[in-house]
Amino acid sequence: MVAVMPTGIRSSIITRHIAQEHRDGDRLEQMGHMLDIHNRELGRAMAKAVTTMVMLVQGLDSRLSRISKPPLSFV
Repeated sequence: MVAVMPTGIRSSIITRHIAQEHRDGDRLEQMGHMLDIHNRELGRAMAKAVTTMVMLVQGLDSRLSRISKPPLSFV
C-alpha cells in the first residue's frame, strides 16, 4: 500500500525546504563577507609587520655599518 500525501502538505514541505535553503545561502554569503573583511585586516596587519621588520633591519644595518667603520688613523 502506498501512502499518498495531499498536495497542500507536499507543497508546504517543499516551500519550507526552499526557505531553509535561502536562509542557508544568506548565511553562507554573510560568512563570505566576514572572511573578506578578516582577510583584508590580516593583509593590513601583515603589511605593517613587514614594514616594521624592514625598518628594524635597516636600522640595524646602519648601526652595524657605523660600528664596523675602521677607526680614524692619524697619518
